[in-house]
Amino acid sequence: MRRPAGYSACMRSSAARSSPSSAVSTVRRSVRRTLRGVRTLGWVLLGWSHRHSVALWWRSIVREVRGGTSFRRMVMLLRSLARVSADTRLANAAELKSLSISGDALVARAEVRWSHSGVLRTVLEGVDDVERVDVAPVA
Repeated sequence: MRRPAGYSACMRSSAARSSPSSAVSTVRRSVRRTLRGVRTLGWVLLGWSHRHSVALWWRSIVREVRGGTSFRRMVMLLRSLARVSADTRLANAAELKSLSISGDALVARAEVRWSHSGVLRTVLEGVDDVERVDVAPVA
């Protein structure tokens, strides 16, 4: 009898493997594959539903790192981003483009006609070490 290429003696048909442990391991393997796919899909959906917050964090951190930063400035930026993300009125706002630090002032770049800029200013004034909050229009 001729065997297909890549066949080894340890490869047997599924009918020959009738032990309960192999059936359980096959089920476990298929459940793991399914859950792994759901996990990936879940992360994708979560990221998509919070895409504006993720973009705000990304743009703000990249801008700060590229401009050269100190530990104190980075901590102030991260605290500010956390405050914005924790507030339900500001979280995931498409109009808020980035946060940056200029001296002791925190500069928020947002669209000109955004109705929550006053709320943003109030929330950011509560961050430690922030002496002034400026809301700059997006160019």
